[in-house]
Amino acid sequence: MTSTNLNQNQNQSTRTITIKSGSGENARVVPVAFEPNQLFIKTGDKVVWVNKDRTNHSVVSLSFNSGIIEPVGSLKGNSYSYIFTRPGTFIYIDKLHPYMGGVIYVDVPASQHELISTTGGGFFDVKVEMPQNAAYKNNYGPYFIPATVTIPQKAKVTWINKDYVTHTATSGDGGKAFDTHPILPGESKTLDVNLPKGAYPYYCKIHPWMLGNMVVS
Repeated sequence: MTSTNLNQNQNQSTRTITIKSGSGENARVVPVAFEPNQLFIKTGDKVVWVNKDRTNHSVVSLSFNSGIIEPVGSLKGNSYSYIFTRPGTFIYIDKLHPYMGGVIYVDVPASQHELISTTGGGFFDVKVEMPQNAAYKNNYGPYFIPATVTIPQKAKVTWINKDYVTHTATSGDGGKAFDTHPILPGESKTLDVNLPKGAYPYYCKIHPWMLGNMVVS
């Protein structure tokens, strides 16, 4: 038993995500508040979030909840760690600053990381699927396929609802950046996205545990 635990510790890798200074001031002061915004790890690895900002932050998903991560210089410590014990796509947001978010892929095939498609002539048209049974909270996602998309500043993004119930794709700032409004089963909605560079976590207003991530590069 001791030997098994020792091997697990030897195989474990620790990765660090920095909550950047100034990210709590407003949505676009720091375009990418979590650095890196996307992380690719293996089952059993540990991730440590370190708060370099001067205000409180948090990291929250269905699988983990940091509570308050104290500011830099706090006597209580300014970090939170979590060990990922199963494969999957883990999208998280800062509940205190919901325009901040990131994604962690644990043993997820590269084909599921992100998708960029073009129709020629430099025109970007990205399609995101809302899969069947995405509304079930215990499904653990991904609730949007691909879980994250990277697009230029001028692009079209289409959300296709393949579930049995209505969904939305609403930016984490309450829809100020973008909002599809309700998309009925079997239907889709295309938005012209022309946003400043940065990361834009989003969710379904009807099923708020459904999280996705958009990066404008």
